[in-house]
Amino acid sequence: MRRLGLSLLVLLLSGVSWASPASSAEPTQHVVQAGAIHPTDPVAPYEFTRYYPERLKVHRGDTVRFDLVGFHTVTFFGPEGRAPFVRPDEAPGSFVTDERWALSTCGRDSAPACVLTGDDRFLSSGVPFVLEDGPFRLGIDAPTGVYRFNCTVHPSMEGQLEVVDDAVPLPSAASIASQRAEEIAQDAAAADAFVERQEPRSDTVAGRRVWQVNVGGSTPDNHVAILSYLGLPDVVEPDDAVHFAPPPGVVDEVHTVTFPGQAVGGFTPVPTGLGGFGFYAQCDLDSRTSGLSGIPGPWYAVTPTKCPVNVELGLGPWMIDATRAPGDEVRPGTYHDSAMLVPQDAPDEIRELPRGSGRRFASSFDAVFPVAGEYTFACNVHPDFMKGAVRVG
Repeated sequence: MRRLGLSLLVLLLSGVSWASPASSAEPTQHVVQAGAIHPTDPVAPYEFTRYYPERLKVHRGDTVRFDLVGFHTVTFFGPEGRAPFVRPDEAPGSFVTDERWALSTCGRDSAPACVLTGDDRFLSSGVPFVLEDGPFRLGIDAPTGVYRFNCTVHPSMEGQLEVVDDAVPLPSAASIASQRAEEIAQDAAAADAFVERQEPRSDTVAGRRVWQVNVGGSTPDNHVAILSYLGLPDVVEPDDAVHFAPPPGVVDEVHTVTFPGQAVGGFTPVPTGLGGFGFYAQCDLDSRTSGLSGIPGPWYAVTPTKCPVNVELGLGPWMIDATRAPGDEVRPGTYHDSAMLVPQDAPDEIRELPRGSGRRFASSFDAVFPVAGEYTFACNVHPDFMKGAVRVG
């Protein structure tokens, strides 16, 4: 009895709330948040690339609601392993995502919930997209064991569900909510500290001053991606250069550096894609179900329901091929575009174009400014967040 009393006292003093084994036999809805918003600065240009919580214990018969806060997926890969970021059977030189993870057939909007029955089934929430809305709902009908999932858009973002025996108590919803709030606050503080440390820096190369600008960034643990150009100087001198590059260790985001030039006859020479992005939704004409291969779908201008087979996400050509100004010199009205800059540390499945083309996305981009003025630029992947200007005087 003394041991029992001492154990109860330790449990009470620990401050951790647990559901009793008897009550845990009842089905429970758990909540996992994919991504987050800065708790005190909701417009901060951050992408939280973490699940809150990353690990969750559940019982068979429970349900899990994944709230998608950001451009994320919740993807269980099944026996085939991780779905590739790009389709290997597309036409040479194309860059089209694998629609298996981009679009969901269950668990979203008005569709029935997905059901996790084991590690032999591919399940994905799909990305937040025009056809889907709301959380991703998952029923648990799997034997005890660990089931891993991740975000296909952000390679380092991983989580796991552990199905445990009904006799094993689970943390209460209040405990998990408290843990989630604490982790988000810690990640936000780490991102703020990272940004505050960024300062302009330059080197002298062949007699020219070259400013080093980070294209994005991330906290050391990759829990938060920074959607900003970091280290921009306030003013540069004529004929100075700027070297744009993703910093080492960044693996979750790709960006562009795009100087849009001037509108000519009402037409701006820099296309920005559907909804302001470099990604296009298009009809999938060479899916496995269509029996065709190597045929790129057209950029469709109709509603997605008009597509004969499926919808997939592709990149516009300006996202694949850079358009550089002669000598990399940016003058008033110049169109100077890096295409996608992929971090040096990113896996080959992202850095290399499909079908063994031998072409790889660049990891840096340069611009020289011979004439005084202000030159604005933006990222075609994140145009709402990533904007900057070089002031030459």
